[in-house]
Amino acid sequence: MTFPVNAQRAPRDVTDYQMADYKKVATAACREGGKQKGDPEAQVDAFCACLMEHLDKNMTRSEWQQVYFSSQNQKADEERQVLAPHLKTFKGCSTPP
Repeated sequence: MTFPVNAQRAPRDVTDYQMADYKKVATAACREGGKQKGDPEAQVDAFCACLMEHLDKNMTRSEWQQVYFSSQNQKADEERQVLAPHLKTFKGCSTPP
């Protein structure tokens, strides 16, 4: 018997591949938001890369599994609750001279 790839029953069932996919989608959404604001593409790319690096350094594996799981189950409030503490600690990135 086979199951659909994204049919996890619990966050702990989320795979590394799925977490990587979530990060790609989140990065693309960040970039799209910046571009819609009219910010320069290079600035948007640098900001989004920095933000994702911050999240990667500060979120645990189980938190990434939870945000993916919440996202796939259309539970945006749960997803935001996991991300919120990490977004609050994000102070931005230093820009190169």
